[in-house]
Amino acid sequence: MDGSTDRLLVDSGSALNACPVDHALEYPLLPGGTPAKTASGGELQQMGTRRVLYKFRDGQQAEVRYDVLGVHKLVLSVGLMNRTGIAAHFLPEEAYLEDKHGLRLDLIRDDDVFYLEAERLEPPPG
Repeated sequence: MDGSTDRLLVDSGSALNACPVDHALEYPLLPGGTPAKTASGGELQQMGTRRVLYKFRDGQQAEVRYDVLGVHKLVLSVGLMNRTGIAAHFLPEEAYLEDKHGLRLDLIRDDDVFYLEAERLEPPPG
């Protein structure tokens, strides 16, 4: 583990998981990606994709596929998660993500903005 803790914004308005070009440089920048626009309709520069491995506080591990865009924060798309069987729950007393098996990841609430904290793992060899 490289010990870097990332804070991923959980965004119900985003169509894509997105990261800035300088995020997780130990992972290769891969070709491809999805054309993206800002909330106001402006074009975002698409630079490729990046697959990053994370370990969460409860020990679960997951890979996040990001579109590498001209953004400043890490963004997790609630819509993409929902399509893969992950539900986002934003309740007054708690907020969490839950998969189809009932496994939960607690979210951090910061001024009514929700984040998932995770430790970035080293890329697998090869």
